[in-house]
Amino acid sequence: MRRHFLTAIAVVSTLAVVPCVVEAQKEAPKKGALPNQVYVKIILPADPAARDKSQPVVESWISEELKKRVQTKFTAATGWVPLVFKKFEATEVWDGKLGDKHCFCDVSGDIPERADGRITVLVHGWGPAYTKVTISLKDEPGSRAIAAVKGAETEDGLPYVAVLIGPPAEKSARLDRPEASEESLKKCLNKTAKEVVEHFKLKDAEWHWIDEPPGILRGVSYSVNKQYFNLYIADGEKLFRRFNEKRKWNHDEFLACKIGGINFHSRGVYFDIGPAVPFQFRRPPKSGK
Repeated sequence: MRRHFLTAIAVVSTLAVVPCVVEAQKEAPKKGALPNQVYVKIILPADPAARDKSQPVVESWISEELKKRVQTKFTAATGWVPLVFKKFEATEVWDGKLGDKHCFCDVSGDIPERADGRITVLVHGWGPAYTKVTISLKDEPGSRAIAAVKGAETEDGLPYVAVLIGPPAEKSARLDRPEASEESLKKCLNKTAKEVVEHFKLKDAEWHWIDEPPGILRGVSYSVNKQYFNLYIADGEKLFRRFNEKRKWNHDEFLACKIGGINFHSRGVYFDIGPAVPFQFRRPPKSGK
């Protein structure tokens, strides 16, 4: 989005994979240059006809590899998620959900080894038995591979991880994004969701609906580079507490709504701004009261 061996110790499943790789022959990056960008995508054994039309696509090279493995049903659970450059610093890849269905536990990815023109990508989590997939391939733009997550097999089949090596990013998208401070978030209250999304450059971020069971809309959560912006609809707006038993709302209509509350968190920093943040989603004060 080979050779396989599986070692089980207690409830721990580990799959080390030497993947089938399609690699471009490029010059090695010069010393001091930015590293190539590594992307991962989660593929699930689910019927694509039943997926939400807003779900990411499965590229043809991935589908061809899956069909060779007699995997006839597959859909993308994520888009291409960029991994952080730093060794052993994990990136949150997937929250385990496909639409409104919770399929697995959270999945993260990191780069434990990068040397001599090769790169090792580790994708781990899944649960309930912790499982990790290790993929090794050339550290060149255009290199790509898929690997089965045998430790997370379901009755529908195996989930897969796709890895793609891209050219170095010109600069981190996070460095290009305005800082999310308590003061800057307060200034976003009563602005439309579209204005907030444009200000913090969240247009291409992963997003999902925030609702209270059973299907009462409260807002939308955007995530990018370990930053999470939860935007809550202001009282009186068109979609405020709008009920839909199928959890199908119009994202463009949401963008036209004014925002009455924002919950932001990133690497231990938390802000609850505005009255529209539901009490059950607020972070308890440090006193615990």
